[in-house]
Amino acid sequence: MFSLLDAWINMMTKILFSDQKNSVEDYLEILNMNTTFSCDGADTILLDENMKRDYQEMRKVFFSQEKNIFGHNYSDSILSPIKSEANPISNIADLLRANSTTRKAVLTYAPYGDKKIPCINCVHFIFRENRLNISYFSRGQDIFRKFPLDALCIIETGKQVAKLLNVEMGFVSAKITSAHIYNSDADKAIACCKNFHTVPRLILTSNEKKYSPLKKFLEKIGLSLVVQDLKIPEIQSDDVHEVIAAKAKLAFEKFGKSIWIDDSFLLLDAYPKFPGALTKYFFKTAGVEGLKKLLTNEQSGAKMKCLMAYFDGNKVYEVEGESSGFLDFSQPIKNINMPLSSIFICKEPLRHRRIALEKIPSTIF
Repeated sequence: MFSLLDAWINMMTKILFSDQKNSVEDYLEILNMNTTFSCDGADTILLDENMKRDYQEMRKVFFSQEKNIFGHNYSDSILSPIKSEANPISNIADLLRANSTTRKAVLTYAPYGDKKIPCINCVHFIFRENRLNISYFSRGQDIFRKFPLDALCIIETGKQVAKLLNVEMGFVSAKITSAHIYNSDADKAIACCKNFHTVPRLILTSNEKKYSPLKKFLEKIGLSLVVQDLKIPEIQSDDVHEVIAAKAKLAFEKFGKSIWIDDSFLLLDAYPKFPGALTKYFFKTAGVEGLKKLLTNEQSGAKMKCLMAYFDGNKVYEVEGESSGFLDFSQPIKNINMPLSSIFICKEPLRHRRIALEKIPSTIF
């Protein structure tokens, strides 16, 4: 699950760089953006002094009637599901205390009048799996300047309810109809994304078996697998770097955040650079027998190359590993979906993938 910082950076990169964005008046926008993030460690975002200052102002919006730089206060519009003079947060706690599985613990932020409508429209508290989770709806949020501040205040609201109930906080989910960044802030937002850029720690794969022998190594270097078949199509190209870059971009769009993807290619000593990016297509059409016939009277030396890449919404980052060996067609095929794992012989199985993985933790982009 995203941290608040990761959710913020991911949303900004999508708005700034995604093909899905709209250019509306003086801002860039993506409609109906959803995100979910953990409440744990959210305050690390306050290490930035400007963020810390603005957060104190946003707290005035949520929790007081003091004047602030944003020019409004939610205390003027907040409605709780119980008609009571008690603090609305206390009302939410009372509802959940009376019925822990209730779906009615909702704070609504009503219009101020004179066409002034709060950006946050409702916040829903629900207790499931021994944790207090929050979902909120916003008609629109300035993702660069206000999203992290609103999120911190919503988390603080949740923590107040959780403290009254003596329960733990879970996650926050947000649905934002208009997630936008003003053109005047675009350069600042890009710089912010670069400053906070972190290398992803997740690897997307549809075939967990190809990483099984490397399980302990992955744990050692702090990487985890996400086993999911997103059915990412490969572009038709003989350039392995173009292929991996296209897959990384599609994974970013489909998975919703930066995540490592990988691909392995066979390179024959007898035919340098072949089959390369066409490895999967070659085995699908010609198979192992076709490769055997191709190498009749030719040397059986070969290389395996692993490319790993991710897209951060702006740029593709890539690492690679390669191992040398030879093809032994006398070996029985143990897995028809992974024939090279049986017939490609080298000193250390999967060495090409291990070398690529070793470059991830130490690579500074």
